[in-house]
Amino acid sequence: MSQQLTTPSQQFTGKFEIQSERRALKRGLEHSNTLLHFKNLDFFPFPEAGYINTEFAFNAKAFFLSNQDGVPVSVRYDFDNTGVWQTDFLNEPVIYHKYLTGGRKIITMQAKKGAILSETITREIYVREGLRIGESLLSDIVFTPDAASLVILSSSRIKILGIESGDTLLVGGYEEDISVLKAAGNGKFLATGSHHGTLKLWHPVTGECQAVIQAHEGAVHFLEVSGNGSMMVSYGADNRLCGWHADTGTLAWKQEIPRTYIKTLALSADGTEFAIGSELKTIFTGNLETGEIEKKYEYDNSWIDKVVYSLAGNRLIASIRNGDVARIIDVGHQLTLVEPGSADNIINMGVSASGQLAMASTKDHRVKVWDLTKGQLICDFYSADDWIFNDPFSPAQPYVACRGWDNSIKVYDYRTGSCYAIFLMPEGYLKASEFHPFRKLVAVGGTDNKIKIWNLTTGEVESSFDTGYIWPKTISFKPDGSQIAFPSDEKTIQLWQADSATFLQEIHLGEDRIKQVTYQGKEGLLLIRGENTLSIFDTASDRFIQSFEGNTKIIRSASMSTDGKFLISCGLDFSLKVWNLAGGVIHKVCKGLEAMASEIRISDDNHFILARAENGQFAVWDFGSGRLLWSINNPHQKVTAFSISEDGLVIATAIRNELYIWATVTGNSLGLIGSHEQTITSVVFHPKNKLVVSGGLDNLTKIWGLSDQTLLATIKGGANVRISADGLYLMNGFGGELRIWNIHEELRISF
Repeated sequence: MSQQLTTPSQQFTGKFEIQSERRALKRGLEHSNTLLHFKNLDFFPFPEAGYINTEFAFNAKAFFLSNQDGVPVSVRYDFDNTGVWQTDFLNEPVIYHKYLTGGRKIITMQAKKGAILSETITREIYVREGLRIGESLLSDIVFTPDAASLVILSSSRIKILGIESGDTLLVGGYEEDISVLKAAGNGKFLATGSHHGTLKLWHPVTGECQAVIQAHEGAVHFLEVSGNGSMMVSYGADNRLCGWHADTGTLAWKQEIPRTYIKTLALSADGTEFAIGSELKTIFTGNLETGEIEKKYEYDNSWIDKVVYSLAGNRLIASIRNGDVARIIDVGHQLTLVEPGSADNIINMGVSASGQLAMASTKDHRVKVWDLTKGQLICDFYSADDWIFNDPFSPAQPYVACRGWDNSIKVYDYRTGSCYAIFLMPEGYLKASEFHPFRKLVAVGGTDNKIKIWNLTTGEVESSFDTGYIWPKTISFKPDGSQIAFPSDEKTIQLWQADSATFLQEIHLGEDRIKQVTYQGKEGLLLIRGENTLSIFDTASDRFIQSFEGNTKIIRSASMSTDGKFLISCGLDFSLKVWNLAGGVIHKVCKGLEAMASEIRISDDNHFILARAENGQFAVWDFGSGRLLWSINNPHQKVTAFSISEDGLVIATAIRNELYIWATVTGNSLGLIGSHEQTITSVVFHPKNKLVVSGGLDNLTKIWGLSDQTLLATIKGGANVRISADGLYLMNGFGGELRIWNIHEELRISF
């Protein structure tokens, strides 16, 4: 120990001449002195596991209460076990800390009593990386009052996701980090608090900032809005609890309250009362107009998780952990409404704003929902490690929202436990995604260097594997669904077993740079396109079976026929070369382009070849003869995307922002279907029904009926539109996000 002992009883003379014996005895007496002076030296963290930006509490109250003998005590913490103390010696029983990185954390505490130091003790917690929106960590979500949308808060922005429509609204751009988000119960505004002490009010539709209030010196920790939207209460790092008139943004009152008194905050629906749940086993209620504390409720050996006022009658409901039992109580009537179970097994608890429903998530991956008016369990369903948000209940629909360890937001119907909607949020920026060829799965990869395979029915991740330091920019499933291939760097391809996430092998291309990797043909041959080479790799025999020559310069695009017999490529000579895969020789050459082809397709029946050139030209050839059938070659009518129907009879082309359809054989125009506000970048036919889907730079996806050429649905996201092979799901994305829609159930389109 570092403390020097100087009392007479601790001076040693005579026989203790050897330095080692002196040091050993000194250490022993110091240890005895520590045990004598420090009683109940301990602390506990809460929660034991959480996300980045979770506010962890480190509670040493029992130690402080056991050492009240007139000698002052204090503690200090090293939150990362680095050997560097991150706090001074403080006389506060509860210390709070947020982590900006994930992983297992060792927390070290040391106490001081008078001038004597204690031993160090450690405790352990686990911090998960948490949900991200693009590059920003997700902090919280709330339902809008009409239950049609989710308002999602990240550290740098707010997004509103329509649960049914998928509409996305970016509310503002922030010069400061946002710490807390609330939606007014009357739906008139959103309120945010920042790490710099400001409160901002936002219009929920236009995203316009309506008011800015400099509320606190330091971060805003808590913010609540009354049900009628008339009052707001905030609490900040300056230990001030402030009441605000929401319509004018003026201060109504303020109080100095220690941080340990504030664990949860609630306002009554009628705007007359507020409640504070503290870590001191106490709930306080006060007058919302004056800020005066009026009532105090004490609970032995209890941790107050949350307090909430019901919408009817201002009934005050609280979730607490009393010893080993978690309870939902009626504070005013001192009644236990439900007991969710063991406090050690509960991850999180939530109560609806109406005070009629309660919800708990458990360590055994269950979510339970109770009707508090009857004290009955409504639903108990498996949730795959889902964590409840601060306000999980929809105010107008039977929905609850959870965030999963699998980096998703899921909306459940609490009557049935079924997953109603899934929002996939890759950790980092979305780079690649691909439907499984026949199962209801999708593979997603992002800048987190991971690929996850999601089950679209259950909303769970079936397998996940780390790609190392690689951002998977493209992903391709083998036709039988057994493998995934992606370029792992400029000259290497990785193959993985899809179901077990098992690494299979690496394929090296040599000196050329990889531009395209796709499984094609019935046998699942791997087409590898470099800048100057074309290769076919057979994963069954583990060897290259063809390497094509003939394009003497850069190869811009290539495609294989669905039967796996032919390959078509285009280079700087502007001609399309059709290769016979059996012999590796040129079968025919198709001419007629005036620029290099950027996209090539072959119809499923091998009757037609279609290509779009870099100058916007579009052309169709007869596959058998190689004869040019027709083309669009007008500098004022540049084709930006195209697709051919499953039966090969109709072609859809995007000419800038307008969508046209054509007869495949004759090139006769079948009409203008519709338009976008900006350039259309993606066109796809539904594989089983007479629908065509377009996506554009206006961040919109539109679904059109071919028979009557009518617009059936408009949803957000338009950069990369695809439809699953079974025709059930539509995928689109924009700005690093991915949305997947059940066309029939979510978009309400009948087949």
